[in-house]
Amino acid sequence: MKQKNLIIVGSGWRVECYLRILSYLKDDFMVQAVVTRNPEKTRMYREMGYTCVSELSETLSVRRPDFILLCINVNAQSDKLLDLLSLELPILVETPLGIDADQLQRISRHPLSRRYIQVAEQYTMRPLQKAHLALIEKGLIGTPQTAQVSLTNNYHAFSLLKAYLCSPGKLLSVQGCRFPVRSRSGFLRYQDTVGRDIVTEDRIIGVANFERGVVGIYDFEDNQHRSYTRFSHVSIRGDKGEISDERIKYISEAGVPAQDKLWRIQRGINENMEGNGLKGIQFQGKWVYENPFVDLPFSDDDIATAEILLAMARFCENGEAFYSIDEAIEDMAFTLLLEASIKSGQKERIKSAT
Repeated sequence: MKQKNLIIVGSGWRVECYLRILSYLKDDFMVQAVVTRNPEKTRMYREMGYTCVSELSETLSVRRPDFILLCINVNAQSDKLLDLLSLELPILVETPLGIDADQLQRISRHPLSRRYIQVAEQYTMRPLQKAHLALIEKGLIGTPQTAQVSLTNNYHAFSLLKAYLCSPGKLLSVQGCRFPVRSRSGFLRYQDTVGRDIVTEDRIIGVANFERGVVGIYDFEDNQHRSYTRFSHVSIRGDKGEISDERIKYISEAGVPAQDKLWRIQRGINENMEGNGLKGIQFQGKWVYENPFVDLPFSDDDIATAEILLAMARFCENGEAFYSIDEAIEDMAFTLLLEASIKSGQKERIKSAT
């Protein structure tokens, strides 16, 4: 693959993550410039060796990139995205695509949106999730009937539910409820609370009904993904078995009930001298996931984000989509319906964003 040149529009916490990952992928990507008006971030990124400009036009006049990575405040992102489409350049936009139905409709109706936009929804690219999907594809648990995600929030969780349910058809309706629970504080983006504070958080449970008759269950407590006192949990139930996190119950090829688990194979533990990091995930002694960045110090989310960047490079070369605006619109529609259902106390039905 030819090295891709990109411009990053934005400078917040998520951009810091991208730049850290891109610093290890210099053979594949070259950051032409970071567009930001934040003096502190400008100073920090320049010290890291990146060119920073306050206006996109400053760097476009030097060179047109292969693509733009748009990662700014969610309240301004959709308007900026629509402005950038006039450049007729591929755009990788951070989630969410839009925060209300009007924004989603305007993006959907733009004549260039499906040609140039891809969405950085990375959760289905994470190692454990890819291992789950590999087992589902093999038919180990049969045809998925229900999936429950208690791992991440809103549109991220819905993207996983859709993947686990294997093309479930269109979302038809959502019903949700919210109730308070007492917990301990978790870690934050820039602060570790070490669980010392007693907090009251909202737990939200939602049920999504799909066209094919399958059901997705959303269960999430505020900051659960960063909690010291809550587990993350995923369950996919098929007509032949269930995947529950790393454990699997199923009917074997011999026709008898069986149980097994996914084994995460790490380098650098005890006497292993191969280095540090994830090698992959095995099931019954065979790889169901192998880390393509095994020599890099990436977390699971780093691995997934790097996969997104490489998928964007392929999109620039051949137009191969990996997460379209239509998928992202449905993800956000779930979030909006869930909130509407909680407020109304009723089941909310889908309305087209197009």
